[in-house]
Amino acid sequence: MKGLAENIFHASKKLHCPHSGCNFLVTNFVSDDGETSKFAMQVADGLSEQLAHTKSPGAVDRTTLQKFLQSERLPARVQSEDSVARWLARRLAANAAIVGKVTMSPSGEGKLFVTLLEPDEKKGKAIPLSASFSALVPEADLSPFDGLDPLPPAAGPSYGERVYVLGTRGLSPPRCSRMPNPSYTDDARAVRFSGSIVVDGYMGRNGEVRVLRIVRGAPYGLNDHARETLNTWKCDPAQLDGKPVPVIVPLEVNFRLY
Repeated sequence: MKGLAENIFHASKKLHCPHSGCNFLVTNFVSDDGETSKFAMQVADGLSEQLAHTKSPGAVDRTTLQKFLQSERLPARVQSEDSVARWLARRLAANAAIVGKVTMSPSGEGKLFVTLLEPDEKKGKAIPLSASFSALVPEADLSPFDGLDPLPPAAGPSYGERVYVLGTRGLSPPRCSRMPNPSYTDDARAVRFSGSIVVDGYMGRNGEVRVLRIVRGAPYGLNDHARETLNTWKCDPAQLDGKPVPVIVPLEVNFRLY
């Protein structure tokens, strides 16, 4: 990692960083399938640590990145996209984002491909670099996952009443009559983002909708737009034995530009 960190430091002189040097954001590295792994994240941690000891300002704390990704529920395959990495760099005050892909052979020979990305979506440079290494990696550490912590079962507001979930025997699901789509942010519109956001929602006896949490999020500040819009939806409540009851229900909103 030390050699690659030095190459990154020298390559960053081609970027528009302050005279003191670049502050790097190292994203969670992925494999060919777009997922990350324990080992890929360890490689990213190691590179970030090496960059923190260069002559430049260093690197964004990886803990800060992880907390942000968890709060926004952004999986590895999303945050590793160039445009998303650039947006993350802008959000976390970095001068350059680093995305990377790790490949491993059965013999323990590995290859790391990284790209330095300036935050500016239109004018920012992209500089590719690579490094080879050898490592004996336990198979479990190469198991793919999305990089997000599993969520516990959703819990509704505590109003002193039972909150049901879809699938309860005899429960008729809610039906929504007013479902406006959330608006785009400028960042999302600039890259013509397409995708979806999944949330756990609470629907009360009167059909009110409240977002409990983001389950699978989207970048560019779209999670906030989704929350605001979903809270304006109007629905007929779920019913059990002919009576309205509160429920927790998964909701999905889609973003498409035509």
